[in-house]
Amino acid sequence: MTDASSENSEALAGGGKFLIFGVHGSLYGVDARAVQEILALPELTPLVEAPVYVAGILDVRGRVAPVIDLSQRLGLGPQPLRLSDCVILFESAAGPLHDSAGLWGLLVERVIDLRSMAAEQVEPLPDLAPMLPAGGRFAIGVARSGEELVTLLDPQRLFTLPGEVLDVTPGEPGAAAWGADAPPPEREVFRERAAALRRPPQADPGAQITLAVVRLDDEYFGMDLDLVVEFAGERALTPVPCCPPHVLGCVNLRGEVLPILDIRAMLSLTGSTNALQGNLMVVRVDALRVGLAVDEACDVLSLPAHAVQPAPLAVQALRQDYARGAVDWNGRVVTLLDLRNMLGQDGLQVDETV
Repeated sequence: MTDASSENSEALAGGGKFLIFGVHGSLYGVDARAVQEILALPELTPLVEAPVYVAGILDVRGRVAPVIDLSQRLGLGPQPLRLSDCVILFESAAGPLHDSAGLWGLLVERVIDLRSMAAEQVEPLPDLAPMLPAGGRFAIGVARSGEELVTLLDPQRLFTLPGEVLDVTPGEPGAAAWGADAPPPEREVFRERAAALRRPPQADPGAQITLAVVRLDDEYFGMDLDLVVEFAGERALTPVPCCPPHVLGCVNLRGEVLPILDIRAMLSLTGSTNALQGNLMVVRVDALRVGLAVDEACDVLSLPAHAVQPAPLAVQALRQDYARGAVDWNGRVVTLLDLRNMLGQDGLQVDETV
């Protein structure tokens, strides 16, 4: 067994938590401890004379991060850009794109979830190093998750293999027109994401945020109180034919017919409800006024803006489009939700005239 194989076996011994993502219909995973953050794909800036697998560079709150396209890095060819694509951020040691340790990203089709793998589910790959160029490989093991096989990757090797020299031969044309194949509305979303990511954190130490804290299943979520109109108790629910599953029906609230939504599926919660058994939270986002079914209205919380921390990795993996961060509330983690983004998704749009 080579030194590399021994290192891989040691790294995989005991199993652990792995972030699982997909490319070209296959599942891949990395040690969750190596992941810094998960982003919905923003617009990237092409990097002149970079190899074809470098999708571009990204400004992450003042830090420049090169982004590697996993599909291209694995030799699988280019993939069309989608709004559901994600960039996984890592901190890396020095490499050919950095003179010193720095931030870099990995472009993947979708982040699926965070999975715990027992030692018996994980095993190293056979020693193929002598057959591979550049003295190594990207895959270090394979894990069995139910009926699925997940290829485990070494992020540092994806960034740069030992002894690798970057080939700066131009790839196929198109790098300068990043996202040119995407429809104009999607390109605008990519631009908005990049602009939001470039903004530095608010420096005002006195800034405050006020949240409505609610419970769904066994988890707690915070919504901007400015978007919350009121809380109401249990109401008689009238089913509406031909509606998607997240539309539970309508209620009559003081003469106003209000559509009621269940957002559990968007938050990857396993619980479900077919009747309004808990509380009703009425929200208004621009011209849209709807009710959200919640299990419990817990608190109204006012706290300094700097108290908001990045959401835990497990939350980022499942809710990267909607989680704005997390705060502590009486020893519990409260995930801050972006209601505007959630209610603007195609899957949750409501035709209030139906």
